[in-house]
Amino acid sequence: VCGIVASVGPGVENLKPGDRVIVAPGQACGDCNLCRGGRDSLCANFRIFGFQIQGGFCEHIVTDARHTLVVSSALDYSEWAAMP
Repeated sequence: VCGIVASVGPGVENLKPGDRVIVAPGQACGDCNLCRGGRDSLCANFRIFGFQIQGGFCEHIVTDARHTLVVSSALDYSEWAAMP
């Protein structure tokens, strides 16, 4: 999933409207001991965006800023979508 940030919520400092981004498909809670220990793929709440979390084909999505990565224009969106 990739696109352009339309808006950001309060407290988001790493993204701004207009940024080109990809959404990291693997998403965990970020709060449990496994996540805090860098083992987020073992989190009981680990899910794949676009599979277990619906929205991969939507025109607009909402996701946590920590799962969003700003990307350059060096590649087009189809190339960036293949990266994860």
